[in-house]
Amino acid sequence: MSTIDGSNNTYGGALTLGIASSVREEILSGKWPQHSRLPADAALARTLGVGMNTVRRALSVLVDEGLLERRRGSGTFVVGAPAPSRQTRLIGLFVPSVRRYFTDLVAGVESVVHARGGHLLLQSTEYNRTRERQQIAELLERKPDGLILTPTLVGLVDPEDYLRQLESIECPVVLAERVPPRTAGRYPYSPLSYATTDTRRGGHLAVEHLYEQGCRRIGLMSSRNTPTSEGLHQGFIEAVHAFDLSADRAIARWPPCSPDRMAQYIEEYAEMVHRNGIQGVVCLDDGRAKQLVPHLRAAGLDIPGDVKLVAFEDEGVRDSEVPLTSVVPARQEVGRLAAEILMGQLDRGTSEPTTEVVVAPELVVRRSTMVSA
Repeated sequence: MSTIDGSNNTYGGALTLGIASSVREEILSGKWPQHSRLPADAALARTLGVGMNTVRRALSVLVDEGLLERRRGSGTFVVGAPAPSRQTRLIGLFVPSVRRYFTDLVAGVESVVHARGGHLLLQSTEYNRTRERQQIAELLERKPDGLILTPTLVGLVDPEDYLRQLESIECPVVLAERVPPRTAGRYPYSPLSYATTDTRRGGHLAVEHLYEQGCRRIGLMSSRNTPTSEGLHQGFIEAVHAFDLSADRAIARWPPCSPDRMAQYIEEYAEMVHRNGIQGVVCLDDGRAKQLVPHLRAAGLDIPGDVKLVAFEDEGVRDSEVPLTSVVPARQEVGRLAAEILMGQLDRGTSEPTTEVVVAPELVVRRSTMVSA
């Protein structure tokens, strides 16, 4: 558990802030008392499983806070351990990971909390679902004024039971990048406010773009049973029907699996694209799209001449063999809006009506769908 104070995003994003939070908590807990020396940067990097530059940026956060002091030739020392004042608002944030997709979301939340003079408690499980409820319980032990949560609401035996537990939390709760499930007749409404990316619109945008580029057989390669994959799939199917296209023998959606099994799936999908004359592919996520490129080329297919690719997420797609056209979620905006909703509830009282904000993603066109004239 950790407290992130009001630093801006100049330190390098949520991963850096998450590492700073871990070190800060160990200082506040007394593991590293005042005047003690921290392990060397290289040792911390190995322990935390991150790079040296990330550790250095994280320690710089704590130096700026007055917790640490860098002494040339001697190391890094604890020089203070201030606790946040309870006169400032304490906001809890749970995200599945502080890496990749959620880095910008955390930055958006943090920018609002900082602007209001508050402190942010950040928890993540790095996609370990079994620890999620424990992490949220630990947030609640710190008695935050409000919570912003990105919980697991798909792939559960009873997601509605979990949702009811979240609704019963005494402080205000806002969901980020999640929409409460609604089952007609059984659980048609949730009072939880939320801000989320319109992934359904993202699926439609991708198909519409491929259609405009002349593709008439369009495929989908994605995971399943995740909030993003289900919305993307729904938008994809709706767009295929709207444009009267064919997706027969063109869709592959896989359950969670090992990296080796996923690599096999991707190789098999490239063979499907070649065999069935698929002209355009929507890929979730961009990492899998990057893996697909060499398999398509090995099958003798040119990108974008024979097959065009649209990725979803826009994480590192520019360094792909072929720069990938991407549907880009408004991650930082979603985080900012979720925090604004929560702060508004705290300002005006929790009797506020439910707020539902859906943010449209953006399509960024690159070479994977652009055929030179």
